[in-house]
Amino acid sequence: MKNKFLPLLFLITLVDLKQLHAETKSHEDHSSAVGIHGMSLLEANGDLFASHMPLHNSIHAYQVILKVSFRADEEIKIIKLIEDNKLISLRPELFDLNQLINGELMSFNTDIFIGHFERNGKIAIADVRLKVDRMVLSKPIDNFENGRFYNIPLDDNLSLLVHRIGNLPSFDQILLANRREVTQSDVNTLINPKVSLPLDQKGLNDTFMQQGFYNIIELYLETEDFH
Repeated sequence: MKNKFLPLLFLITLVDLKQLHAETKSHEDHSSAVGIHGMSLLEANGDLFASHMPLHNSIHAYQVILKVSFRADEEIKIIKLIEDNKLISLRPELFDLNQLINGELMSFNTDIFIGHFERNGKIAIADVRLKVDRMVLSKPIDNFENGRFYNIPLDDNLSLLVHRIGNLPSFDQILLANRREVTQSDVNTLINPKVSLPLDQKGLNDTFMQQGFYNIIELYLETEDFH
């Protein structure tokens, strides 16, 4: 009689082990975000910023902006590249985005591209070391209402305005602007110009002047990944 139940017991044990493995794998997938985390490279007021290129429903579903630096001689070339081209992007080595967000990754190697590294961009500088000076934005992407901007103070009267990516269709837009008020706002302060689409230069000036900003410059705009 005992032998009769052994195959059934073995089957139940096997099912339990498979379920445990699946649960463990699911947990690992959630807690690890290893991949190629492409970034745009921006210059603002003499400083360099790397902005993670986020994607909905993936390990990339996080808006992260870093103040970064390179070796002095490399930085001169990089700033010239940014001045001369519409888009400069980074293709870093593999790393875990969660470690970057948690402040556990303070430097990594990267290739620097003229144009988008995944859209026929050309390598301008290969395999340079990027140092993370500080994180200026770290926010998850969720099903937010579009049209609100994070206000990231850079000094007493200069801010980065970063569109909070929300429900699709959406857009990733980063602006540089002067503030009328010299007091520094918290990064969690959301500016609400009530726009659902990226604006042209005139639209930006007209809209954000009503919010207390002026001299607005668009540093970055991505719409293709957010249809």
